[in-house]
Amino acid sequence: MIDYTIMPFSESLATYGHIWALQTVVLIVLLIAIVSCWKRLMKFVASHMIQIALVIWSVGVVIYMLGFSYEGTAHSFPALIFRSMQAALGMFLSENELIEVSEHFKESPLYMTIFAVTHFSALFLSAILVFNTIGYRLRSSFQLMVESIRCKRQRKDTFVFMGVNSPSMSLARDIRKSNRDARIIFLHQSKEHSMGEKLEVTQLIDSATMNNHGTSVEGLVDSIDSAMLLYVSSESARRDKNKYARLRHILESSSTLYLHFFTDDEDQNIALAELFINGLKLDFEKVKTVKYYILAGESAKRHSVEELIALKGDDKGKIKTIFVDRTRLAVASLMHDAYTHPVTTYPESAIKGGRVEGDFYAWQLGLGSTGKEMFRFFYEFSSFIGADDKPIRKNITIFDRNLEKMKGQMFRSCPAVMESGCVEGLNIEIGTLEFWHRLREAANKLNCICVALGDDEKDLNCTRDIYRHLLQYRTSPSVMTRIYVRVYSTQYESLMKALAKEYNSSGSGIEIVPFGGVSDVFNTKIILKSDVLDAFKQFNYWFDMIRGRNQGKNAEECWISDFSISKYRERYLDPVVSLDELHRRKEQCASQTYYIGTLLVLAGVKRGDKERVLALAEVTKQRPVDHLGYDYADPQTADLLDVLVRTSYLKQTALHDCLGYRPSDEETIRNDRNKSMRQKLTQYSVPWDESSDKTKRVSYAVLDTSFTLATNIVNKHLK
Repeated sequence: MIDYTIMPFSESLATYGHIWALQTVVLIVLLIAIVSCWKRLMKFVASHMIQIALVIWSVGVVIYMLGFSYEGTAHSFPALIFRSMQAALGMFLSENELIEVSEHFKESPLYMTIFAVTHFSALFLSAILVFNTIGYRLRSSFQLMVESIRCKRQRKDTFVFMGVNSPSMSLARDIRKSNRDARIIFLHQSKEHSMGEKLEVTQLIDSATMNNHGTSVEGLVDSIDSAMLLYVSSESARRDKNKYARLRHILESSSTLYLHFFTDDEDQNIALAELFINGLKLDFEKVKTVKYYILAGESAKRHSVEELIALKGDDKGKIKTIFVDRTRLAVASLMHDAYTHPVTTYPESAIKGGRVEGDFYAWQLGLGSTGKEMFRFFYEFSSFIGADDKPIRKNITIFDRNLEKMKGQMFRSCPAVMESGCVEGLNIEIGTLEFWHRLREAANKLNCICVALGDDEKDLNCTRDIYRHLLQYRTSPSVMTRIYVRVYSTQYESLMKALAKEYNSSGSGIEIVPFGGVSDVFNTKIILKSDVLDAFKQFNYWFDMIRGRNQGKNAEECWISDFSISKYRERYLDPVVSLDELHRRKEQCASQTYYIGTLLVLAGVKRGDKERVLALAEVTKQRPVDHLGYDYADPQTADLLDVLVRTSYLKQTALHDCLGYRPSDEETIRNDRNKSMRQKLTQYSVPWDESSDKTKRVSYAVLDTSFTLATNIVNKHLK
């Protein structure tokens, strides 16, 4: 018969006192350790939730197997293991089967200690999950309520992000660095759990999985100071109308409202923006400006919507829609930095008086969306005058398996490029024997190689192989070879940049430039374009001033006047022609602004050499509007500036080639401008010597404008 007599406390203390004392000391030490590193512990637990849960569950299975190994269960291993596994799962829901454990183990202090610690750990892990799924929602609701009250007193710029992912986090962090007072709100689509709802094991596993990507959604948002996270769903929209009313009030009380639709599904971002606007029924009467940023790549839907918005012509309206094309912005990040321009692959000894010694050679591996943009970058930004005073020859080789289809698309969109004789298309598999033979033959003269195969692993592997092959066969190189490699995912971004840093430090004359990473593209400089767009506006403003147009207007007013769709709709009958002309003018302005860095390199300007820039700018300022040349300056300076004018004109020619324009004389265009624009004819695609004085005056004005603005970038981008 079992004796259930309870041992008196004094006797128990005398018997197990030394054990209790040891356990108490250990417990105190553990508590002190947990408190001292609480934040790090919570971060570790959040990022390793599944692994920790499996360890706790495995320990639970073992202790229950020991506790259940009596009578019938001990003789049936399947019954023992399944019963133990089920009991161990119950630990996470604050359930235990201690009553079923053998009395022998109940009397063991060691077993009971392990039993208690394991169950507490399981319950503690569940509590963290409950906080993540319910507690954080309570906190965010409280933040929303407080902010809806505060916004009545203080109007702020508000940045709303639909989706918590790498692009939105990267941009939000950069916004917070430059604007400490901005209101940042993330809207995350997720299944919500009410306080009265019992959490099942499957819900806990779902939450653990969501939080096991390195950092939880909540943790990511918390890493940005004062950012708010709101959970949205169709269910909550019907249930919690007060939350959406508060959100609507905050958005309508903003100074400037920025709405970013950056979900991973780019095809759905346009539809999501429409649903967001219609669902909240926002009234923007009090908001100064509303800007929609929609992440969307190349698609017929995106281009159609973009054209309809442009033709609507709300130039002075407060609502702006900007489509964010990751590929175009990735290449724009290279244009923004003069050091990554092709001209910097030439040694200083090869650049004299604005002229470049040697032709330009580039390889484009892959002609997808990135490949097309990089091809245009190579074609436009390699427009130089050679030592013989003639344009240098461009040699761009394209490698792509679907070359014939791609060539057809390029011929339709830019026939002058395909007819220029500068492009060679090869349907050769990258990595084949013929490919490596060709690379060995071109090793000493290649300026640029772009690797854009659409996959980070392939790009990384190809870049490493090309680097080693060039290292082996570059015996007497005439130029530096720069390998541009496209980065698609955040997982490879830091790896490629670290690898490039190590390889580039070797002084081998081969440089790797990763581009298009999340941090390179999704920042205020590229997305919001606060600096870049201001530079475009300044270029347009000074260009107008130099040519005597738009007098008395500031840069913003000149921009609105020059790029109003209504202006082009009045001039041209066809809406397509109006759009093409508006696009051409904007591209000219942006392209020439980016090209200032190349012009400075050709002029021999070093980083920080403002005196040299100011001296050249002073010479350009003295030129009368209708005068062709700088013959009033010293012969060397006059010759340099004349060469740079022709270089700038070559850049204009290349731009028009890439935009699909074909050469024609100015008289033909002037006689029937509508017809010429429909046929995409331009006077900028004829040789310099055949161009009219009117066209040449425009090129001189472009160079004068470039040096007027050059002092703003000389300290930032030049080597």
